[in-house]
Amino acid sequence: DEDIVAYNVPIEKNPKPFILMDNGWYGLEEENGRKFSWIKNGKGVIKIISPDERKADISFGIDLFHKGWSLDLLLNDRLIERVFVERRLNMTQTLELKKGINELEFKIDEKCIRPIDMNVNDDARCLNIAVENIRMA
Repeated sequence: DEDIVAYNVPIEKNPKPFILMDNGWYGLEEENGRKFSWIKNGKGVIKIISPDERKADISFGIDLFHKGWSLDLLLNDRLIERVFVERRLNMTQTLELKKGINELEFKIDEKCIRPIDMNVNDDARCLNIAVENIRMA
């Protein structure tokens, strides 16, 4: 067909996994140079696309609203870490990725809290933890 143009795209020699935000997030926010997202309805998911089976380190920060929260991290529906978050912290996890799509879930079972109900501000979202600066190594 005369309208089709084909380009030769070189194959990457050492492709690395990459991350996509999936369901369960209120959206990206920025405050004092920090970029973060609050999880929505107790469950935020990121997808990690891996070109092959491999181990990879992922790091991220966790911030919290109003009180301590019990956080479960699940990789492909398997619990890999349970931590009680009582102050802002940075975490690093070594993940065993399968080839293709992997789902890393940040899960809080407790009921979230709305800032408006605590007379903090007029934010009516239900909050518990925020995740920031997600990086793969």
